[in-house]
Amino acid sequence: MTQIIIDPGVIANQYSSYLFGHLKNLQKITGLANLDTANVTNMAGIFGDCSKLTSLDLSNWDTTSLDENQFGAIFLGAIKLNHLVLGARTVIGDNLPGVPNVGTRVPGTDWVATSGYQQENKYTSTE
Repeated sequence: MTQIIIDPGVIANQYSSYLFGHLKNLQKITGLANLDTANVTNMAGIFGDCSKLTSLDLSNWDTTSLDENQFGAIFLGAIKLNHLVLGARTVIGDNLPGVPNVGTRVPGTDWVATSGYQQENKYTSTE
């Protein structure tokens, strides 16, 4: 599978751990904004091992219902991911790890923080 299209009105399962995980040939997810994540409590590894995925727009995701420590390894193994959009609707609660300091390598990825935490900033990897 190289592409997933999400239609409007799709509600993510409360336990969405590895929902897209281990899809090693996945290159594109269209309609991520249509995925209602408001009631998800576990999304650990949700994009884990998606090694051909290059871009994600999570700007409409609401992650305030996540249980503590259930956001880990979200991008682990997504080594080609180089474009990530977070927005005003991407709500990250206090119980989740913050954005790393400038220059910090994120373990298990090729990501490097390029600026501090600011809503709607884009973070890209160094290639």
